[in-house]
Amino acid sequence: MTSPRSYKPIIATICEGESPVGRALPIVPSAAEDLDLFPFQDPFGLRRAIVPVLLNDADGVMKGMGTAFHIDGWGTFLTADHVVESVRQRSTRTPPHKDEKRFTYGATDVYPVLLLGIGLVLGGPIEVPPEALALVASVRSPVRERADPLISLTGRTELEAASDVAVMQLAASIPDNMMGTLRVRFSGWRPKLADTVVALGFPNLECQPVDEQAIRYLLSDGMSAAYGQIIAAHPNGLRGNPTPVIEVEANWPSGMSGGPVINEHGEVIGIVSRSLSGRGSATCLELMPWLRRWIPTLDVSNPGWRVGWAVMKNGTSELVGFFKERDDALRHRDHLGTDYTVVFGSSRIGSTDFIPK
Repeated sequence: MTSPRSYKPIIATICEGESPVGRALPIVPSAAEDLDLFPFQDPFGLRRAIVPVLLNDADGVMKGMGTAFHIDGWGTFLTADHVVESVRQRSTRTPPHKDEKRFTYGATDVYPVLLLGIGLVLGGPIEVPPEALALVASVRSPVRERADPLISLTGRTELEAASDVAVMQLAASIPDNMMGTLRVRFSGWRPKLADTVVALGFPNLECQPVDEQAIRYLLSDGMSAAYGQIIAAHPNGLRGNPTPVIEVEANWPSGMSGGPVINEHGEVIGIVSRSLSGRGSATCLELMPWLRRWIPTLDVSNPGWRVGWAVMKNGTSELVGFFKERDDALRHRDHLGTDYTVVFGSSRIGSTDFIPK
């Protein structure tokens, strides 16, 4: 793969604010490193939004599977379906929506765990706090029946991914010091040839057992970035994969699967799916409009905004709380007193900006 000969460094920040040094960090390698793949450290920023995905088996052994990223401030993550497909057979089927079939993964004896970021730790060994290993309560993926006459003769049904994307929800809320949210662009961006993008993830996972020493490393380090240029768009998929993708001249090792692909504006426009011989395929969010229904918490027209229930002081525009569920907003209002009201609308993540809907 040939790196872009000239490029403008991409700057991406979390919605909750910039890094402690008071500026957004450009995603750049050191002078001695190549744009193809290089370590990128931003422990107070992007590392709080981009996380390793581990699989915990019945014996308590954790295996590195890939990457995921946080999108709504309420514990919703996106990843690639093939990162979590090994637990699909233990999942519980939910009713299909139109022509799609969905599965929900529960906390069985084999389940995915996300390794949240805790920021840079100086002066001594890193301790792994229990809250850094976050249990995934459910994962929803689009699946379809596998077209195999031999299987159908047995009366059984096997399923395969309809698109290489999965929506994960954590079982508990994320501690504020570990939370970061990326701006996701679902519409209004079209892939253009020669556009530069950057992918982030954890290439050293490599689907292998992860011991405590490796977990400590991933908590403070281990994230890498890789620049590439768009060379094609495939709305109907590529090489037997039905997922709508953009094809990028890039080097994406397997552990980066599920990681965000970010455009020149610092917005997530895709998910790392596959990579072979210097060409990577990224699930293209713009080409998957049906996915927006699966993430009702996002204001898909405004990257970095989410929809929910605001608690506001009567007669003012003062936002004193913003909640995913209406009942939670009502309880907060009742706690504050009669001088407050609950309004549905959109709020910019990490701020008090609010627009009623």
